[in-house]
Amino acid sequence: MDRLSRAFVLASMLAALALQGWLASFEWPPLLLASTVAILAGALVGRWWPSLAPGAMLLTGYLAPVVFSVLLGRFRLPYMTVWMGALLGVVLSSGIWRPWVLPGRWRWPLVFWALVVAVVWPIVALREMDFAPAILTARWRIANTGIGVLPAEAVISAADAALIQGTGLLWFDWLFGRFRPGPDGRLGRQVLIPFAIGAALACLLGAYQGFVDLSFGSGGGWAALRRAAGSMVDANAFGMIAALWTAGFAALALDGRQPTRTVLATAGLALGWTGLWASGSRSALLAGLVILAFLARHLYRAASARSDRRAVFAGIAAVGVLLVLVAIIAPGSSRGPLRRAFSALPAPTAVGPFIHALWDRNHYGAAAALMIREHPLAGVGVGAFNLLSTDYTHLVGSRETFDNAQNWYRHELAELGLLGSAGWVLWVVLFAATLARTRGAGDRQIPAGLLKGALVGFGVASLLGVPAQNAAVTLTFWTFAFWYIALAVPAAEDARPATVPRGAWGWLLALGLVVAHAGGSLALARGDLSVPARARRIGWTYEYGFYPVEQQPNGRPFRWTAREAVSVAPVEGGELDLEVWISHPDAALNPVAVRVWVDSALVLETDLRGADHVRRAVLLPEGAERVVLRAHVSRTWRPADHGGTDTRSLGMAIGDWRAR
Repeated sequence: MDRLSRAFVLASMLAALALQGWLASFEWPPLLLASTVAILAGALVGRWWPSLAPGAMLLTGYLAPVVFSVLLGRFRLPYMTVWMGALLGVVLSSGIWRPWVLPGRWRWPLVFWALVVAVVWPIVALREMDFAPAILTARWRIANTGIGVLPAEAVISAADAALIQGTGLLWFDWLFGRFRPGPDGRLGRQVLIPFAIGAALACLLGAYQGFVDLSFGSGGGWAALRRAAGSMVDANAFGMIAALWTAGFAALALDGRQPTRTVLATAGLALGWTGLWASGSRSALLAGLVILAFLARHLYRAASARSDRRAVFAGIAAVGVLLVLVAIIAPGSSRGPLRRAFSALPAPTAVGPFIHALWDRNHYGAAAALMIREHPLAGVGVGAFNLLSTDYTHLVGSRETFDNAQNWYRHELAELGLLGSAGWVLWVVLFAATLARTRGAGDRQIPAGLLKGALVGFGVASLLGVPAQNAAVTLTFWTFAFWYIALAVPAAEDARPATVPRGAWGWLLALGLVVAHAGGSLALARGDLSVPARARRIGWTYEYGFYPVEQQPNGRPFRWTAREAVSVAPVEGGELDLEVWISHPDAALNPVAVRVWVDSALVLETDLRGADHVRRAVLLPEGAERVVLRAHVSRTWRPADHGGTDTRSLGMAIGDWRAR
């Protein structure tokens, strides 16, 4: 099961990448081919030149968005499937059928988390296409939310969220297989230094944008918001990258014996903080302050034993003063995170509104709470919160634009539910315990302390945002987590006893929970969380498979259907007058099976052998304003194939059911 589960997760991520690449290729045709080539290149380079593959991939991770912007004149998040493909290729190069090599005490929660994501995202994708894949490429005008969003875009959202989480977990496992036990220098040369070079280039571009020209290399509307997006074309993601690398640059410099390491560490802190400030990201500011607090604490502890740490401490203080002065007097036009923080929140003197604003954040907190109350066990589905957020904020207050839950923990709980969250909750607790009881030894204490600050800062910032929804940010987190383990946690601890049953009992528990979660997700996908059910509840028109209205000889309107047809439409009164018929020329010899559902009730199921009309009177629930009418016909026919001019594929005809 160890090998099978990893192979399954890997296959699921490749499927998510392929689906996302295919759907997004309608906008940029070479995307699917480019992603496929990236997978093959990553796998081949990882196999033949394993010391070069991870560095080459990581170096480009932060730079890919601005490269796309320059080459194509635009950037969309699905374009990152090229980079994610290269990453999966590197993971593939270690073997498809090898077992997980994660530490024993963490293996169960992390593998369970990966399995949940791998199993559930296809269910969410099928839900958003209403279990009718043909609508992804059909020309029906369909909206999956109250303010729009095509089915293909909703499916991309689910695949992207799954790809980010699943690939991050596979990457964490790959790092253990490649560099554990350690450290022996390979991690720095093959992973950390190339990653740091990419981060430094991103921060330099962000600093130029923030203090010289915000429009240079920026994307979207960030320049208009007076925020630097760096090379990532996303100011929030760039801000978190800059915050994490304030620790990363300094830790990389201090984890060595070069005489200039103090100067390099100070320069790294300054570079990271400059990018952070230019981004205007409030969550990045919070993470950066936590990192500085951890650094100050470790320097204070080490000062009596190592006098050169006092110089580093003085350098940090000087950099801090310099950054404050630059933020105040520099001619740059970026707003900075402090100004944004105070302009967006009520006065701190009003404690109640201040705390509520931090927690609720424009009704997204209340929307998440409603999702959790309504679907506590299975959740709304991986990648679905952003999609559903505009409709759920409409239910709890006022309709807002698409966004996350403003808190990673409740975002994950809302998406995966209690059953699906068992893995990540347990891992967060166990990893927090590891951070609390370890700190490294000797010269590694301060680098480890910086990384611990970055990881804790990321966790604290995740209380007020969802930085992990960006692929590059997520990969940075998992890389820093492994880096800390390599510095501070002895390899012997990897074999510590697991917190759940081992062997067959552990797998039975995991598979049982995964099956239960998948079953609950499937039931919701067919029921309350199906797109037609959501449309009926919120009140938007959702329809596909129906041709335009025509007139019967008696003047009554009707519509032909394709093989599958769905309509969410208003009704009047307490009864629906359903009238159906067919026109297949061979129906007498080859009957046509028709079925019609109203909401979830099958109200008509029969075989039609001619053009006779079949009528049903369907009672509606009291007070019903909208119904979901779903029609299925066993086969269609084309009048053009029988000498006519109508090229449509016709199923059944349905009289206008909205008249009553």
